[in-house]
Amino acid sequence: MAAILIYLIKWAILLASGVALFMLLMRGETFHRFNRWLLLAIAAFSMVLPAVNFSIDSPMARFSSVIEQLVVGDTDGNVEVSIVVEEPLAQMLVADNVPEDGVTLWQHITSLDTLEWVLVVYAVVALLLVVRLLYMYVRIVAILRSGVSGDISLYGVNSSARLTVHNADYKPFSWFCWMSISRTDLEECGREILTHEAAHVQCGHSYDILFADLIIILQWFNPMAWIMKSLLKDIHEYEADSAVLTAGVDAKSYQLLIIKKAVGARLYSIANSFNHSLTKKRITMMYKEKSSLWRCTKALYIVPLAVLAACSFSSPKSETEDKGNEKIVNTATDGEISNLDVQVSRDGREVVEVLNVRKYPEVAAEYPGGTPALMRFLSTKVKYPKEAEKRGEQGKAYVKFVVKSDGNVDYVQIAKTSGSKVLDDEAVRVVKSMPRWTPAKQDGENVNSELTLPVAFKLGGVPTVAVDAPEGKNEVVDVKITAVDEEIYQVVEQMPEFKGGMQALMKYLTSNINYPQEAKDKNIQGRSLIGFVVEKDGSITDVEVMRSSGNDLLDQESMRVVKSMPKWNPGKQSGRAVRTRFVLPVMFRLQ
Repeated sequence: MAAILIYLIKWAILLASGVALFMLLMRGETFHRFNRWLLLAIAAFSMVLPAVNFSIDSPMARFSSVIEQLVVGDTDGNVEVSIVVEEPLAQMLVADNVPEDGVTLWQHITSLDTLEWVLVVYAVVALLLVVRLLYMYVRIVAILRSGVSGDISLYGVNSSARLTVHNADYKPFSWFCWMSISRTDLEECGREILTHEAAHVQCGHSYDILFADLIIILQWFNPMAWIMKSLLKDIHEYEADSAVLTAGVDAKSYQLLIIKKAVGARLYSIANSFNHSLTKKRITMMYKEKSSLWRCTKALYIVPLAVLAACSFSSPKSETEDKGNEKIVNTATDGEISNLDVQVSRDGREVVEVLNVRKYPEVAAEYPGGTPALMRFLSTKVKYPKEAEKRGEQGKAYVKFVVKSDGNVDYVQIAKTSGSKVLDDEAVRVVKSMPRWTPAKQDGENVNSELTLPVAFKLGGVPTVAVDAPEGKNEVVDVKITAVDEEIYQVVEQMPEFKGGMQALMKYLTSNINYPQEAKDKNIQGRSLIGFVVEKDGSITDVEVMRSSGNDLLDQESMRVVKSMPKWNPGKQSGRAVRTRFVLPVMFRLQ
């Protein structure tokens, strides 16, 4: 979602810059067709360029980072700590515990963060503009259907447009291949008006207006989008007026006609109306001396604008440093490559081969159907081993596996034992049985990626706790607590949330995490996966390192800050607060 907002902001900046420069340099020139195509090119160029990924080593490339920080939050200092919540590791699986799928619309709405609300408002306004545009199309069609067909050639106009004549007091207009005129206007000055509207049809001006309307729908918050459409309609009128004068119509009588017809209600903005209210500008443009062709060179301003935009909206080149024969990439988005030793059979012999995997690919591997589908699959496949159940064994097995570039799951092994070999073997068995995944991607190509899946085995039953008895007697009694009250949920209808949303969580962590000096001195980077339970009152408990960054200092710092977090908004199931497991990846990266 943040990517959509970033794209819209970049598009708005580029469109506003291009239209402003057009108004400053080209607005008063008389080569109308050239200006028309230039303005359309600016609109298309501003839409496409922000969607293209550039990597340019330029100081201006930081401008793109500034926009991204405004959307997703800022970080201070030379040490950057990236906090990312990733779906494949965002929840744990509890054996024989199937998550509920029923989530109400209201629960979805109340769980939206700030960025999601911004997109909701944006989408609602855009939808209203679409409805408005469709309504205007319906009204135009109704006007055209209310008239009768006429013959344009009777008025000395050579055009393939379809003429509709009606008795109502509708103002003359053209729309795609149709022209509409009242019988009164046709009898008084039919040739001049039809020549004007025929020029609109022949030049395809209605397609320009449709394109401008689509841009306004997507850029409704940008004033320059609305100004661009107004400029485009002005140019259309100048071009049509020029066609009328070229056809031999007397300039003075035509100008008097424009003044006479300028009085009256505006027509729908999607049509090219003879009464478009820019009477003074149209007459002034007719008297204006023709611009010399060399003045077209001013339009070359689009070239430095394109270069400036490409430099400003590009991503800085990744900095790398060589350590022996291994290249370390200092950006999480570039996907650090690691070598994984795997044991395979070759010609009847067990040999160890090296497999290249991406630690942090640009696009993570995904189970078909997403995390909910993965949870459903595992919870139906994992069976609590009878042997472990008899012995009362419980635990959490961390299963590491590789999603290969073809989507197959391979090289499954235990990363951290549950304490029971039987439980470990069951977790490995089920992970090996998973269907083909959607592989991770780096630079548009499928790559191998390594994932870790925590599988928790927990026996059911009613727990017993010790408390003080009534009347102050110091004796212990058994108090039964239902399994639902004590259960730690992995997936709930309304997931727990840091107060203020994800953006507030990111700001809190980045301002409170202190990069260990020893790790900085040794240029140590990494990512710690910190698991914790959000209690029913929002407090944080059971903080643990689920997957180490490879450095104890980074792991301990991650745990310290997570433990220090204020109370969250607890997770909710069926409208009540419940204990919920949450996993937070914390990345330490040196700039």
